[in-house]
Amino acid sequence: MFLGERSFATWHEALDHYEILPYTRILPRHGAAGGKELFCPDAGVHDGREERVLANDTAEGFVQRMRAAYPSFDGDLLLHHQLRFLFPKS
Repeated sequence: MFLGERSFATWHEALDHYEILPYTRILPRHGAAGGKELFCPDAGVHDGREERVLANDTAEGFVQRMRAAYPSFDGDLLLHHQLRFLFPKS
C-alpha cells in the first residue's frame, strides 16, 4: 500500500473488493507470490494505519512507528520512498 498518496478510503474499498474475487494466487509487483493474505495481512481488519501516518509530524517518527507496528515486514526501501510524499521539504 502506497501511503504517500493518503488515499486510505480507496485502498480499503479495493481490498474489500479483491477479497471476494474467486482466485487464490496473487503475483505482486514487489515480493513473492502468495494468496489473498498479501492484500490484507491483518486478516481483513483495517488496523488504524491512517492514524499512524497522520499522527507523525516527522519522518523519523513515521519510520519508527511503522517498523514497530509491522516488525515482520521487510520493506525499508519502500517505506523510505514514501517519506518524500508524506514529509515534503519546505
